[in-house]
Amino acid sequence: DSECLEKMIWDMLPKELLEKCDSLHADFSKESAGMMGETLENHSDTNVELPEIDGLDWKHAGLFFANKRDVLDAVIDYAKSLEREKRIIMEAYDGIFDSGGNSRAELDTYRIHVHSMKSASAMTGNLTLSALAKCLESMAKQEDLEGIRRLHVIFENELNCVQEKLSVLLTKQDSDQEKEDISSESLVSMLDLLNMHMEELDVDSADNLMQVLSGYAYDGKTAEYMVLLKDAVENLDIEETAAIVEKIKGQLV
Repeated sequence: DSECLEKMIWDMLPKELLEKCDSLHADFSKESAGMMGETLENHSDTNVELPEIDGLDWKHAGLFFANKRDVLDAVIDYAKSLEREKRIIMEAYDGIFDSGGNSRAELDTYRIHVHSMKSASAMTGNLTLSALAKCLESMAKQEDLEGIRRLHVIFENELNCVQEKLSVLLTKQDSDQEKEDISSESLVSMLDLLNMHMEELDVDSADNLMQVLSGYAYDGKTAEYMVLLKDAVENLDIEETAAIVEKIKGQLV
């Protein structure tokens, strides 16, 4: 919980770093105070329910959007993006230390994506994760590898907690949406395109296409294969993706 996380931070990090992190919360408070003329209570779409989620500040997120529906949609999109962003950040982190701290490219990738995590988390009301990402971004700019090593484990723990807590939104969205069928011809075309994206290492296009494919309804064995296909795409496993695509095509004959 938040109290345990705070204790971990105070126990593990040096005083000067804690002062920098603490100043971020002060900045958020000042920003909120200056923007509170429009709050979620003032929004007209009162029929939109924002579920209570531990650690998510809906009011803060509401400062950046016109109505509750936009806030909810933004948080759902953010939740969907977390797995991919986490994978990139973790791979960059491993690359930094596997190279003995000599990989400038991995450090730059790490800095860029914790910066994105900082901004996206702030706009969606996940302020603790945003604060940790801000500290890591500062460390990456200063090439403070020891600081990154010490704070990253706390950041990863908080990221996993946020993912778990927001998963309820994705589950609810899936249950609220009635999925449409897709024709065999369209499915084969999309699967071939997915294979091409994977072979070209076009990760963004493959992820986006897999998201579209996941929005359709499937029967029996094909539904099982689609779950495996999603895992293969997320793991960037080109050979496994191709193998599962062929199995799905076999079901369509």
